[in-house]
Amino acid sequence: MNHIKTITCGLLLSSQIIHAQPALAATQAVGSIALMDKDKFECFIPVPAAGETITYALVSAIVITPPPLPPPPPPPCHLVKAREFGLIGIPSATEILFSANKFCNTQPGEEGEFWFRFKTIKNPTTLNYIEMEYLKSFTPPNIVGPGLQLIDRFLKPGNPVVRDKLACVQIKTSAAPPTP
Repeated sequence: MNHIKTITCGLLLSSQIIHAQPALAATQAVGSIALMDKDKFECFIPVPAAGETITYALVSAIVITPPPLPPPPPPPCHLVKAREFGLIGIPSATEILFSANKFCNTQPGEEGEFWFRFKTIKNPTTLNYIEMEYLKSFTPPNIVGPGLQLIDRFLKPGNPVVRDKLACVQIKTSAAPPTP
């Protein structure tokens, strides 16, 4: 009889642990984009929750989206002149836009000197540092590194300088699939 109680208690406990897994996963950090300047100073931009988009202006102390909220603290990495970037644990199907335009504008005539749009294709995507200037050598839809695909880009004619010119980062995570 004691064996039956032990087995029953074990099954009940394991079912509680299994049901708690999604809640634990939801509380863990989603991931981040790492930026490094010429002096090897690192800073990290957090990835928003599933289904959200956030835009960081790195050249001023503002977070452009999401409005209308109370004034946020200065965004991470503001005033950092990024020479390299890396990815840490970013979910699959996340879109990332790097732009020289402080509003991440990609419209013709307003795009600044460059922009690069990426999509993560691996879950999670972690990527060692890549020099920003190196991005000019890729054309869409090339794979830039393990799990990261360049899906679109703009380079101003005349071979613009990309390093130290990143002014805006926009991150759009895909919506989480429905749970059964």
